Amino acid sequence: MPPGSFPEESMDIKKLLFRFLRNWYWLILGLAIGLTLAFLQLRYSTTVYEVTSTILISGISGKERSGFSQEELIAELGGMAPASDVANELQILKSSNLMRSVVDSLQLNVRYFVEGRIKDSELYASKSPIGLMVLDSNYLMSNHTIRILALDQNDFTIISSEQDSLLGSFGLTTELNGMPLTIFNQGGIVPNTIYRIEVRTPDHLARSFARKLRLRQEGWSEVIRLTMEDVVPDRVKDIMHTLISTYNDRTLSEKTEAGQNTLAFIDERLRFITEELYDVEMQVEGLKERNDMAVDLSSRADAFLNQLSTLDQAKTELELEKELLQKTKAYVEAEDYRILPVSNEILGGTLDGLVQQYNEVLFERENLLEAATAENPAVATYDEQLNYIEDNILLAIRTKSETMDARLASINQQIAPLEAQIARVPSSERQLLQIMRQQQIKEQLFLFFLQKREETALSIAAQTADASMLDQPVSRGAVSPNEQRTYMLGALLGLALPAGIIFLLHYLDNKVRSREDLEEISNIPFLGPIVQSKKQKSIVVSRGSRSSVAELFRLLRTNLAYNAAGEEGRVVLVTSSVSGEGKTFVSINLGASLALSGKKVLLLGLDLRKPKLSQYLTGHKASRGVTNLLVGETDDVQSLLSQVDGYENLFFMGCGPMPPNPAELLMTPRMNEVLDDFRKEFDHIIIDSPPVGLVTDALLLEEEADQTIVVTRFGFTIKPHVKMLEELYQKRKLPKMGIVLNCVKATRSYGYGGGYGYGYGYGYYSDDKKKSWWRFW
Repeated sequence: MPPGSFPEESMDIKKLLFRFLRNWYWLILGLAIGLTLAFLQLRYSTTVYEVTSTILISGISGKERSGFSQEELIAELGGMAPASDVANELQILKSSNLMRSVVDSLQLNVRYFVEGRIKDSELYASKSPIGLMVLDSNYLMSNHTIRILALDQNDFTIISSEQDSLLGSFGLTTELNGMPLTIFNQGGIVPNTIYRIEVRTPDHLARSFARKLRLRQEGWSEVIRLTMEDVVPDRVKDIMHTLISTYNDRTLSEKTEAGQNTLAFIDERLRFITEELYDVEMQVEGLKERNDMAVDLSSRADAFLNQLSTLDQAKTELELEKELLQKTKAYVEAEDYRILPVSNEILGGTLDGLVQQYNEVLFERENLLEAATAENPAVATYDEQLNYIEDNILLAIRTKSETMDARLASINQQIAPLEAQIARVPSSERQLLQIMRQQQIKEQLFLFFLQKREETALSIAAQTADASMLDQPVSRGAVSPNEQRTYMLGALLGLALPAGIIFLLHYLDNKVRSREDLEEISNIPFLGPIVQSKKQKSIVVSRGSRSSVAELFRLLRTNLAYNAAGEEGRVVLVTSSVSGEGKTFVSINLGASLALSGKKVLLLGLDLRKPKLSQYLTGHKASRGVTNLLVGETDDVQSLLSQVDGYENLFFMGCGPMPPNPAELLMTPRMNEVLDDFRKEFDHIIIDSPPVGLVTDALLLEEEADQTIVVTRFGFTIKPHVKMLEELYQKRKLPKMGIVLNCVKATRSYGYGGGYGYGYGYGYYSDDKKKSWWRFW
């Protein structure tokens, strides 16, 4: 950090704090406005409530939803119990399709409002004093707005525009734009109140509610917390109840559909097996009648039958599995999409996952088709997914079928030797053995499918909902607008705006506002501040005056003597950087202060370009003055001198007529002669000269002056002008320069222990005007 940088930073922060303190009323005003706006925001904003609930979804985390045993074949058929996880259930609950069913069920796309003078209030359908019934359901699929003015409990007026209205009665059908509709009085209508009915498209509203619904899994459990914010808490409660009910209905529907497909497959197989079993029994009966023989077999044939029964059972199961695969293949290759009735036990592995994925995508597609057409892009996306999964399923079926064919070939190889040995059994016994073998196979299949049919029917009837509500929906109160946060934000913004403006003004401000500002830029000795007098007078220094401005002029008189450093400082040149900094005012009152100390003082107006001295002292410009002496019109000095009223030792000489060549006139030898004569007669000569930043006239008087006072003005003089004055000081172009800060504002301390202020200033090229009352702001 460069040397001295920290003190400069501290000083800059100190100035910024001073600026904040002296503009405290803007901060208070901004705070008041911010809090008022916050109050209005809270008063007229719509209150939003938060409703929360928890549900338990059973049958996830790797468990089967249906609860069927893995050992049972049919219990798993048709994807009735696809494994799932919490993430999948969250997506299903939050889907727009499921929410669309909720919107349709509760008819949420019809909303009711009561219009107020500033804000409108929404009423829930069940608590609204009016209700809408439309005969054509297509009317509810598009956006409509109906405004009615309740005249009394029986009649109303439909307001179409300011000039157009339609009279109607509650409970009677009214035709609006060609659409018959009925508006009901549900009780609680307030006469002369405007009610508004808004009909919105269900899809748009369903997506809106789906976005509002927030779902969160509680830890690693199967508990899900539902949260939704809305302006009508009762509506959210009904949405949550209906959402869970709809979710359970659709889940049960999915399971039931898969179970019905399984039952259809079992019934079809039972019909074929029953016919085949009847044929076998007829063959046994015919053989027995033809040969007049008993059905009993020999021990040898019975042993063959037992061995073949085991192999036939394994072969039958493989053939059944292969038949189920072919059934699945037929379902997949069908033109329309359908739930696949395939057992997880048969499929296993990759094929099992593909079938479950297929059923889930198909179920989502069917949900979407309830609210959209087949041309919808989202439906096309589901079709692409289903086609892709179908290709993978067909490939997996071919692979599994090849595996089953190899196993069947192995079983047939084991059956062949047994059949060869049966061929050596006596003819009649062999025929009976073969027939009973077929009968046994058919009976086993018949009993197997009959048992599974009953189990499947029982399982379908015993289906239970996956989701159950643990905590009923309850409102947690208003969450928006947040009163504390709104007031805090209003206060911060109310303070930030004026503070930001003050901050910008501070860092963009290049005006001189303190002694420190002058000393940072210039090394010119500081002679003191001059504050404004509350009196609107040119001379503020008088005998016996104890005002702050009079005391500061006395201080300036003393500092001026110190600045002379013991040398004669009789001729004081008063100038400024530019116009409007108050050099004439300082000249007059400095002269008055010297005159009151017993010195004979002359105020000499040498601002030949814009004379102000006479106008300030007498109220009008002097017709004769210094210019008359310099051009040689007269040598009678006494005729040009005037005494200031009320001041015995204070005299002045105005500029007189304005010359065409002020600079050349000041350079004449006559100027030296005039000043030498004045030196002999007066103790002090105060020269009111032009600004050094505009013209060079003041620099021409450098040899005639003993001291120089440069006047700057608080909040008016810019810092680059002070740098220009510093350059004059460094080059010693003016004698014994000292600087004065004029018009210091009140309530500020600049190193003299007082707070001073001003309300006027004397401009070089401007008329002095009384400060208007509105200028404060």
